[in-house]
Amino acid sequence: MDNKGFLNLKVGSEATFNVANGNIWEKIERVAKTTGNSEIPTYKRKVGYKYCSDKFSLGGFTKIRGEEVQTVRIKECPIQIETIITDITIRDSFAIIESKIKGILVDEQILYDDSHIDVNKWDPLIYKFREYISANQSLGTNFRFQEFKK
Repeated sequence: MDNKGFLNLKVGSEATFNVANGNIWEKIERVAKTTGNSEIPTYKRKVGYKYCSDKFSLGGFTKIRGEEVQTVRIKECPIQIETIITDITIRDSFAIIESKIKGILVDEQILYDDSHIDVNKWDPLIYKFREYISANQSLGTNFRFQEFKK
């Protein structure tokens, strides 16, 4: 459990889940080989991870203030879910993070009306087995994708 994201969750009591559109997968991949932890574990160093103190700048993301929590949101993500962490259960090599939703923010450009998302305007980014896909097409692969090809 030496992942910087997990360490941040253990220290804080709030989290924002930024739900990306398919059009920013390359920005996400730009930060994929980085960690915010200055002490890089050996297994990460072996596959090429580097320390980065500012992933927002590296990825070209814009920070915006949370509305219901103190964590930042990513402006380029059309959906942000702000939460309070209620419980963390650590298992062998993973953790189950439970949280209570405090607010859901949706970019008006993808709305159909006041309470529905327009499925013709929302193209969610899906990360499936180290491959970035949208609802209807493959977009690209993560730098570690080749490890699993035969």
